[in-house]
Amino acid sequence: MLYAMYLATAQYAQHSHEESVNLKRLTSLKEALDLFDDFDWEGQAVEAQKLQKVSPTLSIQAENGDDLVWVSVGMNPGGSLFFVTECTVQKGMKSILFGLIKRPNYVGSYNDGASKEMARKVIEEFFDLRDSKGGV
Repeated sequence: MLYAMYLATAQYAQHSHEESVNLKRLTSLKEALDLFDDFDWEGQAVEAQKLQKVSPTLSIQAENGDDLVWVSVGMNPGGSLFFVTECTVQKGMKSILFGLIKRPNYVGSYNDGASKEMARKVIEEFFDLRDSKGGV
């Protein structure tokens, strides 16, 4: 059986907006969730608060380049963490301008101020959406 491939990248607190690190190639939801669970969300949020450069972000992109999920962490003034997430998966094409033009049809979600549990569920949603379109 062939598995879809994904590339996981991270943008850590010390990075500039143009920098990121390739972490590893993934083939399963379990690998993605393990990576999410192992990411030092709190440590990175504290460091980001000090450095004031970027919000630490974990991204997982499908090999087709069109499908992407990312989770970013920030810190509220009281010290609690909040997560921002986005998940986009291309689901075929849609017609616009009375069918004269076709463009990709994306589905997904965006959350600002999510909990860690909600952010983790967005990664699950991403893999569910990819599976529903045949994993390609």
